[in-house]
Amino acid sequence: MGAGITVLFVSVFVALVMLFASREHHVRVAGVDVFRYPTLLIRSIALGTPAYGVMAAIVFSTYKQPMSASEALAFIMVFSVLIVGNTIGFFYLRSVFFEVRSDGVVMGRLGSRIVLSYDAVSAVCVMQGRRGGAEIRLIDTRGKCAIAIPSSIQDFGDLVWQIESVANERGIDVQQRDSG
Repeated sequence: MGAGITVLFVSVFVALVMLFASREHHVRVAGVDVFRYPTLLIRSIALGTPAYGVMAAIVFSTYKQPMSASEALAFIMVFSVLIVGNTIGFFYLRSVFFEVRSDGVVMGRLGSRIVLSYDAVSAVCVMQGRRGGAEIRLIDTRGKCAIAIPSSIQDFGDLVWQIESVANERGIDVQQRDSG
């Protein structure tokens, strides 16, 4: 029964986070549109780290007999991976941004920046996934994907519209594709 309630609670929580996170909008800073992952999504991931610690304490407290060394090692490994993975995910998602500028697109993550001038873009591909996901790919003049922007970014539709508009003005090939 406890597992069923937990699954129900987590499902409702994730649905509410996605509902409210989708309502967050990108910001405009000094005339530049900046798109990020929704703040609510990042904050809910930040809550996951202590939540995994609490889950570990609850699971540990339900053991009626002492754990063997192999059980204790597995227990520690599983929850350590969950906590470390969640923490890395939090810092990564918090660092990612995309700027749509008049001269190109800037992607930043974990302290690095990729600046892609529209002159270096040969095609813009809007990829539609079979299960509803999408992304926009900026293909450079060598035919390689220079920047891929996932649909989980704030105001993804506005981002696609802005990039497609600039691409059409500059005569850059715009393609709609199915990724699956």
